[in-house]
Amino acid sequence: DRTLRLWDVKSSKNIRTIFARSSCHDLAVLSETGTSIVSGHFDKRLRFWDERQDTSSHEMLLEGRITSVDLSFCGKFLACSCKDASAIKFIDLKLNQAIATFTAEGLRMGEHTRCSFSPDGQYIAVGSTDGNIFVWNTRTLKREETTR
Repeated sequence: DRTLRLWDVKSSKNIRTIFARSSCHDLAVLSETGTSIVSGHFDKRLRFWDERQDTSSHEMLLEGRITSVDLSFCGKFLACSCKDASAIKFIDLKLNQAIATFTAEGLRMGEHTRCSFSPDGQYIAVGSTDGNIFVWNTRTLKREETTR
């Protein structure tokens, strides 16, 4: 329904609904207080929100429909899977820009493809529709391995 719904987890009540302008496929909370949110959309945009406002504070256009967003444990980086480009965008949140694009021959993304940081933030992994798993090193920005 193109909305973001914010819930109070203690009361299980919807406390706010924000019109997001596009189908949102995934989101991440960017602050410990829960007031900063990033949402990934099928219109190829990341939207950054302050939950106290009704409009996004800024947007970032990527190359493909966004199927997932994942926040690094340190909170400084974001990984986004882009279906149409079959790529992972590695975004530095302080610089507010993509610092790398991870692609690989044979990597195919579906509507529900998810990318994920390792707990230490050193790797990003994504599953391909053919069952392969691709892993990149976030420090060297090189692909580490492909497994099946």
